[in-house]
Amino acid sequence: MNKSEALIWFFISIITPVVLSLWVNGEIRIDPFTVTIFVCIAVPTGIANFFRAEKSSPPSKFEKLLANAWLAARKIVCAIGAALFILGAIAFLFSGAPIYQVILVSVFMLFSAYFIARVGIFGRVSQTSSLSEDKLLHEQHKKRYGWRN
Repeated sequence: MNKSEALIWFFISIITPVVLSLWVNGEIRIDPFTVTIFVCIAVPTGIANFFRAEKSSPPSKFEKLLANAWLAARKIVCAIGAALFILGAIAFLFSGAPIYQVILVSVFMLFSAYFIARVGIFGRVSQTSSLSEDKLLHEQHKKRYGWRN
């Protein structure tokens, strides 16, 4: 994806909250609903597409700042998600459910925690990408942005 495609996706994600606000409210206005939709759709979509764009020039200070903020936010959100799945698996162990349910649900929750933690560490290229592709892109980002981990 090149920069122009990334900008198109970003503008589409900006238009979506405006159209939803118009549809729900009957007018375009800035209210908590519109702001929430914008934050939940436009910002992550725009940032993710920005980092997917092909870049040959060295990163600017703003791009490095944005990349570091994205990495920190991704790690925090995924660490919280993984911890919740682990706590859920531990809580289910003491639920008194039949052993086969405990094993099945705990394995599912622990696998989900592993996957979420891995996404937090390496990111995700796309829904159809393999884990090795995710790790390869993370290595490229480490070199580009000077990340230590």
